[in-house]
Amino acid sequence: MVAKFSKEIGGLATETAKTLFDRYQVQLSTWADKIGRMDLGWHINFKFLGLDLSGVPSSGFSAMMRGDYSDMGTVLLVLIPIFAVLTTWYSMKQSQKMSQTSGNSGDAQSSMGKSMNMIMPIMTGFFTFTFASGIGLYWIISSLMQIVQQYVLDKYLDKKEDDFVVEIPEKNRKNRKKRRRS
Repeated sequence: MVAKFSKEIGGLATETAKTLFDRYQVQLSTWADKIGRMDLGWHINFKFLGLDLSGVPSSGFSAMMRGDYSDMGTVLLVLIPIFAVLTTWYSMKQSQKMSQTSGNSGDAQSSMGKSMNMIMPIMTGFFTFTFASGIGLYWIISSLMQIVQQYVLDKYLDKKEDDFVVEIPEKNRKNRKKRRRS
């Protein structure tokens, strides 16, 4: 059975067990799963809600293109980049909406915000598609927390809007003008 995976294992056969465990823990766990040797002590459980977080969504996409739907966990990995893109896009749209209503955005800042609203979700999709799905899940949860935080903050600020009006008394304005002229 080891001869079957000799190409994948390569020159690692000459390393000591401690060196292998210290440097190649994730790879060893994957190989232990492939050869069915969970008893080696190298197995790490990367399962979360039925998904293998060490799996790469691009491999799930490849399996779907081959017509292999036997492992639904691998196929469901493709949903992680989709949800990561959607949550990133929505959180950016939500935060940009708040900055536009405050009236502080100029033309340059507005155009930069619009381009970032396009670029960041695309980058998120690329990264979550090519890296381990645990990173994509982290990105989704982070964006969801940002969405909830922005929603609560928006509701609070809408309720307290009149309390945040700051007016400079007339006396202080005259004193400031005198100081500047000096």
